[in-house]
Amino acid sequence: MDELNFQDNLFYICLAGILVTFVIGLAQVKPYDKNNEEKMAKIQKMLSLVYGVFFLLGAYGASLIFSETWWSWVIIIGFGMMGFGAFQEAFKKYPNAPKGYGE
Repeated sequence: MDELNFQDNLFYICLAGILVTFVIGLAQVKPYDKNNEEKMAKIQKMLSLVYGVFFLLGAYGASLIFSETWWSWVIIIGFGMMGFGAFQEAFKKYPNAPKGYGE
């Protein structure tokens, strides 16, 4: 029986992490208003950072698992772009807020 390697399952672990983060976001996040903007900004920042980590690790995991296929670059580039976009969103004052909110 082959020993399971963490790197062989990294892509699938990251997919599960992304789904769990999505479900937590659905349960915790509410629309921004003046009463909850600081709390929602903190939650959104944390979710965006977690998304960024999972997407970038997922891109790395996909490069390990699917390295011999031509279509793996679609997954790797897509996950990489989404990871960097999530990190970019995490460093805004009000992440994922409607355009112009807080100005």
